[in-house]
Amino acid sequence: MTALHIVYASAFVCSAIALGAAAFAWGYAIGCERTAAKLNEMIDKYRRAHGASPS
Repeated sequence: MTALHIVYASAFVCSAIALGAAAFAWGYAIGCERTAAKLNEMIDKYRRAHGASPS
């Protein structure tokens, strides 16, 4: 392998790692958002069931 091949290979590996990390972070953020929405929904249902007005 020439030096150029090594540079290309390392650049490819680094970009693949960065892309994977970004995809993981994005998926994690979406998951947290959905969990928070479900939690708020459950709290609202609980409040309605106990006669309190939902926030």
